[in-house]
Amino acid sequence: MGKSVLPTVNLVRRSRSGQRGFTLSEMLLIIVIMGIIAAMGVSRLDWVHYRLNSEVRNSVSLLAYAQRLAVSLQHNVQVIVDPAVNALVVFEDANDDGVYSVSERRRQYPFDQGVVIARNGAADLPSPSVTVEYPTYTFYRDGSADNAGV
Repeated sequence: MGKSVLPTVNLVRRSRSGQRGFTLSEMLLIIVIMGIIAAMGVSRLDWVHYRLNSEVRNSVSLLAYAQRLAVSLQHNVQVIVDPAVNALVVFEDANDDGVYSVSERRRQYPFDQGVVIARNGAADLPSPSVTVEYPTYTFYRDGSADNAGV
């Protein structure tokens, strides 16, 4: 019995000039499919959660900065959570009296748009600090914090 000769199929398309490649319509089809898959994946991301985590990290970093500032300047530094302006306020208390005067530096670090400081419905935890209108954290010249920073 003789061998049967099967015709071979060339799976690679060749253009008229004899070069291998893809046509424009094939490339556009692939780009459209990739765009649809990317759109489905992006819609599942929780952007609010990421933004909130970013603000928490920024706030913790600002508290660490205030503590280092108190040690380096050798006077008290207060961090005030001010919901009226939706910002953290860093107050360098040069004379350690706890009262803002014009000669003392006070800077505001606003939260990102959409992040709002407000009380939730949870009950207050027992704390050794006195409740004030705005939470205030005082860092002393030795790097320690007041009872509110516990």
